[in-house]
Amino acid sequence: MTTSSLRLLFICLAATFTTTVYSQATITGKVIDSATGSPLALATVSVFAASDTSLINYRLANEDGIFKVSGIPLNIPCRMVISFSGYAVKRLEFTMTEDKTLDLGSFALATSAKSLEEIMVRAERPPVSVRKDTIEFNASSFKTLPAALVEDLLKRLPGVQVDKAGNITANGKRVNKILVDGKAFFGDDPKMATRNLPASVIDKVQLTDDKEAADRDIDFNPNDMGKVINLTLKKGIKKGWFGRTYAGGGTKDRYEAGGIFNIYRDTMQLSLVGFSNNIGRSGFSIHDISGIGGFDRSGFNSLSIGTRAAGGGFAINGISFGGMEPGIARSSGIGFNLNHAPNKKRSFFSQYFIGETSAQINERINKRDFYGDTVVTSLTNSSNKKRNLTHNLNAGMNLKPDSLHLIQFKAGLRTNFLQENINSHIDISNQTDGDLTEGRARLLNQALEGNYNHEFFFTRKSPSKAGRMFQLNHWLAWQKSKQDFTTESVNQYFQPLTYFDSLYQLRQSSFPNLSIIALAQFAEPLGKNWTLKYQTRLEFNQDQQEANVLGLDPMKQDFTIKDSSQSNALIRDRMLAAPGMVLQYMTKKLSLTFGFTGQYQKYATTPLGKASNQDHLFNLLPNLQMAFKGFNFRLGKSINLPPLSQLLAVKDSSSPFQVRFGNPNLQPSRTTNLSLNKFMVSKDRTMDYNLYLNANFTNGDLIFDRRFGSDGTQTLVPVNRDGTREFRVGTGITKEFKKNQSFQVSLQARATVRYTRQSILMNEVESKVSAFQWEPGFSMTLNWKNILEFRPEYRFLGTSTSYTDKFFTNLNAGQHYIQSDLTIRWPKDIIWENNIEYRYSNTVSPGLPKDNLLWNAGVSLQFLKEKKGMVKLGVYDLLNRNNNLTRFATGNQIIDQEVNILNRYFLLTFTYSIRNIGVRSQKDRFQLF
Repeated sequence: MTTSSLRLLFICLAATFTTTVYSQATITGKVIDSATGSPLALATVSVFAASDTSLINYRLANEDGIFKVSGIPLNIPCRMVISFSGYAVKRLEFTMTEDKTLDLGSFALATSAKSLEEIMVRAERPPVSVRKDTIEFNASSFKTLPAALVEDLLKRLPGVQVDKAGNITANGKRVNKILVDGKAFFGDDPKMATRNLPASVIDKVQLTDDKEAADRDIDFNPNDMGKVINLTLKKGIKKGWFGRTYAGGGTKDRYEAGGIFNIYRDTMQLSLVGFSNNIGRSGFSIHDISGIGGFDRSGFNSLSIGTRAAGGGFAINGISFGGMEPGIARSSGIGFNLNHAPNKKRSFFSQYFIGETSAQINERINKRDFYGDTVVTSLTNSSNKKRNLTHNLNAGMNLKPDSLHLIQFKAGLRTNFLQENINSHIDISNQTDGDLTEGRARLLNQALEGNYNHEFFFTRKSPSKAGRMFQLNHWLAWQKSKQDFTTESVNQYFQPLTYFDSLYQLRQSSFPNLSIIALAQFAEPLGKNWTLKYQTRLEFNQDQQEANVLGLDPMKQDFTIKDSSQSNALIRDRMLAAPGMVLQYMTKKLSLTFGFTGQYQKYATTPLGKASNQDHLFNLLPNLQMAFKGFNFRLGKSINLPPLSQLLAVKDSSSPFQVRFGNPNLQPSRTTNLSLNKFMVSKDRTMDYNLYLNANFTNGDLIFDRRFGSDGTQTLVPVNRDGTREFRVGTGITKEFKKNQSFQVSLQARATVRYTRQSILMNEVESKVSAFQWEPGFSMTLNWKNILEFRPEYRFLGTSTSYTDKFFTNLNAGQHYIQSDLTIRWPKDIIWENNIEYRYSNTVSPGLPKDNLLWNAGVSLQFLKEKKGMVKLGVYDLLNRNNNLTRFATGNQIIDQEVNILNRYFLLTFTYSIRNIGVRSQKDRFQLF
């Protein structure tokens, strides 16, 4: 094709696009009450095609009752329907013949005793209607693909955003939970429904404020109220089962397999989860596990997310679902989650899971310490065979006997076994003297941990006085850890003289811990806007730290000789009483809380075989909070005792090149926190923005006094220092464009700046180090008719570190991150996926790559009935250019870390989605075609 032909084709396509986009009309008008003439804000104005009642566009009237509906096609008969809860429907048929804006004047709606459902033709149901504090979306007005899930439906609703992790915000507010037909059937995890329930079974999506949050927290601020989504199902959809199963294999002996199976029968729900893979990433997404797997219905105590170059993963309650370990890893697990909700007043759950990960980790760390005119370089190469086995059992209940009482209880029991076999080689040098130290070591680590915890919450509202409330909360946590760390090393030192040294020792550590907390709170209204709140917090903590070092007996070839200089134990008993009182003033626009808490702590620290050292602290802590027109301000103060592990005054030479000592003279740290944030939503412009500022001022901060020896080894001793400051400022803005249900664009811009200033102490030279970090970013989400999805993202992370003493060298570093996800669903039943991640570092250590390029691609074919089956051919690291190099700066150090990862491999996977919702007969349940 010639250049002229291409130019002509481009002009024709451009003209067609221009005609389609711009040859449209706009109508405006105003909706008022027929009796009073007052505007009806948030009235729904819908425009349908008169021939088939298909939705063309819609708008909500603003505060003045004015509406503006664009995108009206020319020369096509249309019907406009104006509706508002409690009013009769107004209809108008028209045909636009010119590309212009037409003002239709005022529309007066008369009140009606009938419900909106009774006076609406079903085909003309408005896509959006507002009833008091509830926004209701008609699901059939928002077109989705046949195999779409609720999450796909939510993405098409105005004002609703769903990020890549499945987190939902509505009009800028977080969605705390999703109900199904008014029941908390899926617990507190919105993803349970959004990632698994088919969009085709949904009749309406209702959005309202999370008013029950006030029942869960006596200090609840209405300005921070989240949202609740209620999904009303179509008639006949009351029970079913769904999930997915998959299996795949590929080159380099790569494999993955797993399944999630979920059954619900009115009030009962059972989830079964199992997986195994050796591709260094999670077998499921977080949303699958917390969703279909049911973890978030039962609640979980901890969540860790890994973002390594191998693909990333996560761990819940200490159970790794893959991708958390560096290196070449294998992950497996199996478990169940059972939920029973007989009615709105009661729900119960139980959960058990066992997970195992094993990994071969080859690591290279290049660490440079800058002080004076000296740069000490430590190069460590290590290999680690690592295994982790975890058991987790949880159970609990939620009771709401009536509108005045709320009772919640949950308990958990977990065990974890860790085993590591590490071989390492280290070279330490500086630019003046050359080689300082060389060492080889074998490190064996075995750790066993067990813990139990439970939580109890009780709330009672007064039946006679609104706002009067009593709450009683209780927490208990018990943990015991035992660790055996064996060091076998042979080291050569070159400065000041050349000599050899060896270390053979077994360090046994034990860390029992018990924590019991009780909190009682009472709120008493003093008038229309004033409330007095009183609370008392009681705590008991018992921490223990025990370390025993055993040397090698050459005769027995066993570790039996105790080294008393490195063995000791500490026990700390701590009692805390914190009564407090605050006064709260609240109106619709302003919330002001101010008061004080008196905190009394009494603690006794007992070294092994010695008398207790008793001490006490009393502090008057301020409590100041204010919320006004989207602005939120908070002032708080905290007192923290030093960790017991840092008080244990013994030598820890598990690593002979970095010896640690405890410091029994450490004092508590004191931190004052200030936070200010602003959040604003513009519904008519579908835009929101936020601004936040956080500042911490700490005295008695814990830092390390580091001493470098002439042989390159160092010792670390914790000490207290005043004057630590931290400031964090951030802003973000999101703008949505949703046009005619076919074209959606969301733009996001954000920027974060962080500044920290604290002391650094090295070789008896003390300085203040100022670290400045900035991270601007931009991202976009584009969806065109569910055929094309495009998600580009860019961010830059810059760091600059400076010192008040010229003994230290100023450090600067910067990294650019670019990521892009592209999904194309064309032709029919074919899905093309591309993910590109690019990282570029301004500066790296000599010999290391400055950039990294990871390109993952795949093509999928959907088939079987309702597209339940899918075959995917994927290639990981298509260009074979992926590396796992990270750089970070801390104190006076720059550290480059490189870990082995998987490189290019191909994987063929079959996935079968189970979504038999509301099956009517036994024979239909496993029908594929």
